[in-house]
Amino acid sequence: YPPLSKSQKKKWRKHFNRKNEFNKEKEAKDWLMWPKKFVKESVNRKEKKKKSCTHRNIKRKAKKIREKAACMITDGDVRILVDLEIPPEAIVVLGKGLGYVPTPCLDTIETRLDARQVTNKITYLANRSTNEDISVNEEHLNSTEEFEEESDVHSFSLPKGLRQPNYFQAHLKNTNPEFTATLNYINTKTNNIGLQSQRQKRNNLSVLEERGLRWLKNEISNQNISVCKADKGGAILVVHPEMLSKKVEDKVTKASLYEELSEDPREEIYDKMLDIWRIAQKKKYVTNQEAKEVVGLTEKGNKSTSSRFKYGRTYFNPSLKIQKMKTEELVPGCNVPARIITCLQGSVTKRSDVYIADTWLKSLEKDYCVDLVKDSTETLVWLDELNDTAKQSRRHYNPFTFDFESLYDSLGRDLILEALWDAMDTCRPEWSTGFKSWLIDLVQLSIDSAIGEYRGKFYRPKGGCPTGGSLSVQIANVTVFFVLNKVLYQDK
Repeated sequence: YPPLSKSQKKKWRKHFNRKNEFNKEKEAKDWLMWPKKFVKESVNRKEKKKKSCTHRNIKRKAKKIREKAACMITDGDVRILVDLEIPPEAIVVLGKGLGYVPTPCLDTIETRLDARQVTNKITYLANRSTNEDISVNEEHLNSTEEFEEESDVHSFSLPKGLRQPNYFQAHLKNTNPEFTATLNYINTKTNNIGLQSQRQKRNNLSVLEERGLRWLKNEISNQNISVCKADKGGAILVVHPEMLSKKVEDKVTKASLYEELSEDPREEIYDKMLDIWRIAQKKKYVTNQEAKEVVGLTEKGNKSTSSRFKYGRTYFNPSLKIQKMKTEELVPGCNVPARIITCLQGSVTKRSDVYIADTWLKSLEKDYCVDLVKDSTETLVWLDELNDTAKQSRRHYNPFTFDFESLYDSLGRDLILEALWDAMDTCRPEWSTGFKSWLIDLVQLSIDSAIGEYRGKFYRPKGGCPTGGSLSVQIANVTVFFVLNKVLYQDK
């Protein structure tokens, strides 16, 4: 470097003199505080930067939530029919569907019981495999015939919806080491599950979605809104609770559709159902075991006091038919048409209906309704490929459809019973007249027991077929085919 000039030397001398004077003025403690002050300011800068970054992330996620909610509203996945501002995060939660479970917890007791059922099924199959004369199939999986010495249980022919789960430890008779090793492994894993400890799962909702879920719970608990599913299309609707209540009230108080009952008739219907089953028991239409496990009748005809045979509560549920309205008409306060479903999960004849449907009526429906096509994706694919797979002479079809207005309400009870008689005479000629009459009596009783409770009063439909019963689908399909067969399919 070149030597400094006089002016430069003078300038630097003044600079260092000022620095020395400043340093002399400071005490020792001030110099000790400077590193701490530097670190503190550095940490503060990092925290501010982190908070700023978090704030930006929240704003970015909130923007995505708003865009997603707007898309759901535009696509019709969620319909807002209340004059209330719904937060975007609540709309996104609704768009996940009514079957979505936010952060499901592990029920350890239920898991252990399920594992016990699995080991019992494996044990049963292992024991059955030792007998080469008996074939193993799917319906035998829930049979406990091998374990009668350990527990008095139902027959394996009982429909799945009526079976009572059994959790006793089955005894393995098969000496195959592979079965033993499998069962020991499952039992060891099951026993290691703590009864009280529940591992916390990762939340499947974001912070904003959790806030939306809390908002929904609060508004529903305060009866400001109700959430339901549309009759068709799968849209989630947000409506006023008073709207749903008024739909039910308008229907059940209409004298031409429903009759108000002066007292609860369910106990009388229950006794009548048992009398019909006693006839079947006496005439050997069903075995004593079937009568016992289905409706709780003992071998001597006495009724069981077990809680699983008692009936529950039945009620009415309006299903809003937004498909009948234009999109621009679906605004807050609009009058949406509805159909009333009688929820009969706890009806008097529930167990009897499930049994006769699974044992006789479902197969009868399949054999009688030869043109019955299930509403499934496979059917739509088949219809789409019909022209490509058909022969040249049948390459062109003229398909047509029928749309029945208020089908279930329009089916007369006499017509239903006439259609069932025709189906049994056509497809089940081997059935005796007495057995057919017994089935008809049960179906008629099932229709008569379609009673719903609304605000402490009981209502019964004056006609038609119950929409929420276990036999509704079978008897409706049989009746429709019977009518079409008479007026359309026959060349007369």
